[in-house]
Amino acid sequence: MNILKRSYIAKLLIDIFLGGILCVPLAFNLRLEGIMSMYAPQMPKYILFASVSLLAAEIIWRLPMRAWRCSGIPDLVSLFKAMVFFALALSGLCFMGGASFRVPRSIPIIHTFLAMFFLGGIRMLYRLYFEHRGYKKTIHAVEPKKILIVGAGEAGVLIAKEMLRHPEAGLKPEGFLDDDPAKSGTKILGLPVFGPIDSLPIEVKNHKIQEVLIAIPSGDGRLVRRIVELSRNTKV
Repeated sequence: MNILKRSYIAKLLIDIFLGGILCVPLAFNLRLEGIMSMYAPQMPKYILFASVSLLAAEIIWRLPMRAWRCSGIPDLVSLFKAMVFFALALSGLCFMGGASFRVPRSIPIIHTFLAMFFLGGIRMLYRLYFEHRGYKKTIHAVEPKKILIVGAGEAGVLIAKEMLRHPEAGLKPEGFLDDDPAKSGTKILGLPVFGPIDSLPIEVKNHKIQEVLIAIPSGDGRLVRRIVELSRNTKV
């Protein structure tokens, strides 16, 4: 069995354990509190159906195929869609199960919210752990270069995001420069927008910048030459 198949199966089993098994007694306890014993005989059936429903949702939306280390908004949107399917399947069971399967109808809703929290949470925690581990390895291996990004638009944000996601590249964004006064003094991805482009020499000195990166795809030649000249004057 290759590493991709092992990873697929591992993620599938973790999700089913967290969302289809672990969340069930929590949902029952939150809804029923001290009267759980009345519904205890129904719990094994509920766990079985919940696990099967979650397995189907995982396969339909290909959740195990998504890399947890790069989890982002699109992955959470797919998880949300899978959870809607999961909630509808469980609610259908509670409505049509009859006397052989009698549980409060609010339990599938509580269960779904818990499952979404656990499944989304483990993906974000894994990503944070991976990024932190990569950053620590980079720090021990080589001191990263301090980068100043000129341009706090979409291109600059994308570049900063990639640097933060891949610290092994040895590039550490310190902040942005942008001539838009509305952005000055704000933070993007936790990084400050220091001020306008003309403040480049001051910020290079204050933050010990080693490299300036121009991230203004729509900038004309005069703007680029201006940034290059400012950078040369500060010897970066």
